[in-house]
Amino acid sequence: MWWLLLCVLAALPILLWLKVGKRALFQPRQFPRHPSNPFKSEDIRPPQPTVTEKAKRAAVLKQPFEPEELTVTWDAIVIGSGMGGLSVAAILSKAKWRVLVLEQHGKAGGSSHTFNKHGYEFDVGVHIVPQMGKGTYLRALSDFITNGQLDWAKLDEYFDVAYVAGKAYPIKEGGPVVFQQQLKEWFPDDAQDIDNYYAHVFVSAFHQ
Repeated sequence: MWWLLLCVLAALPILLWLKVGKRALFQPRQFPRHPSNPFKSEDIRPPQPTVTEKAKRAAVLKQPFEPEELTVTWDAIVIGSGMGGLSVAAILSKAKWRVLVLEQHGKAGGSSHTFNKHGYEFDVGVHIVPQMGKGTYLRALSDFITNGQLDWAKLDEYFDVAYVAGKAYPIKEGGPVVFQQQLKEWFPDDAQDIDNYYAHVFVSAFHQ
């Protein structure tokens, strides 16, 4: 009987060949080569009014998965709808790729989505995104991905408070250099160590 089993196993590749075709079985999947460069054109426009109606928001953010979607030929499938996944999907879409984004949560957005309770809106993760002023590279990237539809709010001069050993330290808006100066004002005896720490951080961040 062993020879019969060997014959069946030997015939399987031929049967698969006949079933799905030589090209699909033995040739690697070719990624799309579209002539469109997503970074060559800009579609930035003034922000449209924020959609607050719950049903309209849910129609976009809570699209259910349908098994039929797997019958479509996708150029890319992105797992996870956080800021990274949605950014990649948006850029690929601008390059004319067919992109499917899959998310296990009931709502798209990852740590950037919000929820409402008792009339208040709560952030689930991100509450501050720095360096989003006009002219910064992060703002340019954000405007490109969203077509300029994110309306960024400027932070208050003192936007946060840190508590250490029962003492309050109001944190001033202005970025890492301003915060470095604040740290040295709060802890003057450690000023040199703070400068050394920042020097190492900047080297690690910008000279990898």
